[in-house]
Amino acid sequence: MTNVSHVVHELTFGDNVKRKLATQSGVFPGNFLGSMAPMDGNAYMTHNLHEAHHHYLKLVSTNVHSYQVLQSSQLALYREDKVPEAKFIIDLSPISVSYQRTGRRW
Repeated sequence: MTNVSHVVHELTFGDNVKRKLATQSGVFPGNFLGSMAPMDGNAYMTHNLHEAHHHYLKLVSTNVHSYQVLQSSQLALYREDKVPEAKFIIDLSPISVSYQRTGRRW
């Protein structure tokens, strides 16, 4: 019997200092910080035997030397003769996102 319930306290990619500066600069959308660490503070509980969460993360690079993370998770069921395991599958996106502030003179 294996219980693979887990809590993700912090999962980050990229430079923390530049991430903090980027969120204070006003150039980025309001949800930018949340998209850099969407799993932080989440609990993934399994309630039955032979279950485990699998996490799929796509990392998209940005112009602040950090990554936006597209995350999805699913609960996987295992056969009785297999030991469940929590998985983190990470994929680097070939596309990069560049942010810049523009304005319009009225």
